[in-house]
Amino acid sequence: MTEKAKDVKLRVPVDKRIKDKCAIVGFTDHRVQAFELPRDEWEVWGINELHRIHDVSLFDRWFEVHNRKDIDTDAPHIEALGKMDIPVYMQAHYPDIAPSVAFPRDELKKLSVEKFGRPYFTSSIAWEIALAIKMGFKEIHVYGVDMAQDGEYFRERNCCEAWLGVAAGAGIKVHVPATSDLLK
Repeated sequence: MTEKAKDVKLRVPVDKRIKDKCAIVGFTDHRVQAFELPRDEWEVWGINELHRIHDVSLFDRWFEVHNRKDIDTDAPHIEALGKMDIPVYMQAHYPDIAPSVAFPRDELKKLSVEKFGRPYFTSSIAWEIALAIKMGFKEIHVYGVDMAQDGEYFRERNCCEAWLGVAAGAGIKVHVPATSDLLK
């Protein structure tokens, strides 16, 4: 599924889920609701620089799927990713970020072609939802993700909602907080 981190002891396996429920966490205020979920039932996924706001110990997986050249100027971010003890899904495995693993883009593109007739991904959150579907989660919650603004989020929101629809259509229970602008 992914190129694995070498010589790193990770708290969770890279290629399989450890629980049946997944909470994908972004940056908006309702993200804190994810931390109220029973940890014995939920995997909690972090993203990008969220480690600057919340302790990584609250999370089971991390996602930084932007191009490496776009994040290399942020040395503290790169350093924090390298110190994590959970899988850090990135474009590839990078030796200087020991827990990094290659994100399974090709597998998820195939899933997208099955569902939409073409690859359809416009945000990290959409990629995460697709991965949660592929990994077989029974329930997916999305916290801290609104995509209410114009600009970048304008094109990202529809894709996120489409992948949430794929999840629901597959019989996966989907939840987005009422305070989110998603699914409205």
